[in-house]
Amino acid sequence: MKHLLGGLIAVSALGIAGAAGLPVLKPEPRQAEAAHFTAQLLGHAHYLPTALDDARSEDIFERYLKALDPERLFLLQSDVDGWRYARTRLDDAILNRDLDLPFALYQRYAERAEAAFDQALAQIHTGFDFTQDEHHRLRRNDAPWAGSEAERAEVWRKRLKHEWLQLRLAGQPEARIATTLEHRYLAAQRRLQRTRSEDVFQLFMGAYTGSVDPHTRYLGPRAAREFRSEEHTSELQSLRHL
Repeated sequence: MKHLLGGLIAVSALGIAGAAGLPVLKPEPRQAEAAHFTAQLLGHAHYLPTALDDARSEDIFERYLKALDPERLFLLQSDVDGWRYARTRLDDAILNRDLDLPFALYQRYAERAEAAFDQALAQIHTGFDFTQDEHHRLRRNDAPWAGSEAERAEVWRKRLKHEWLQLRLAGQPEARIATTLEHRYLAAQRRLQRTRSEDVFQLFMGAYTGSVDPHTRYLGPRAAREFRSEEHTSELQSLRHL
C-alpha cells in the first residue's frame, strides 16, 4: 500500500462551536496547498498518472458521500439532490486551492447527524410497541435516502427498537437497556462534536486518492504519526524474533 504523507498540514483547531456544541469546521490554507500538491503527485509522479477532471470529480463525490454516510442514516434525499452541482466541482476545489465546498458538504452531514442523534436519544425514553409486526432493514448501504425528517426518524425508531431487542435477547435487564443505548448514542454524538478540520480533510483526501488507486491512501499529520509509530513497533517486534 502506498501512502502520501501530509507533512505540510498544520494541526487543525476545532473551529467555531455551534449552538448544540457542533463545531463549524473550515479548511486551512495549508490543507488547500497539500491537496494541490497531492494532485500534482498523482497527476505526474504516480505510477498510474491520472487526470483530475470532471469525471474524476464525480467519482470523488460518490466516495466522499459514502464515507460520510455509508448506511444512509443521516442525509436526506433533498441533500443529495441539492448537491448535484458539486459532483463536477470537487476537482476545481483541489486545483484552485479552495476546499470550502467539501467542507460545506461535511458540515451539512454533521448537522443532519446531530439532529438524528438528538431524535434517537429522545426516542430511547419513549419506549417501543413490541406487539407490532414490523420489518427493519439491517444493511442500508444501498437503501433509498430518507425523503423527509419524519421518514428518517422512522428509520431510527426501527433501528433503536432492533438494538433494544438485541440487548434484551443478550440477557441485559430491561431496566438497564435504555441506559446502555443512551450511553452509546451520547458517545457517538460526542465523537461527532470532537471532529476536527484535520479529520474532514483526511476523509476528503481519502476519497480523492481512493478514486485514483484503491491501494493509495492519504495520511494527514496525525495518521502519519500513527503509521510511523506502528511501523516502529512492528520493526521492534521483528527484532525480538530474530
